Amino acid sequence: LTSLALLQEDFIPHKTSPSAKRKHQWDSPKKKLISDVVYMLEDARKRNGRKPLLSS
Repeated sequence: LTSLALLQEDFIPHKTSPSAKRKHQWDSPKKKLISDVVYMLEDARKRNGRKPLLSS
């Protein structure tokens, strides 16, 4: 999987983890926000002549 694909995966923590007790999970709006931020950062890297971090 690519980095972006991993970020877009559903995150539902194991039921015994502290994250589950805090009800942390990535739903569709959070995944969209993460994806948008990643693309913005990647575009900024390209504009600054830096090597891309994400693979396609």
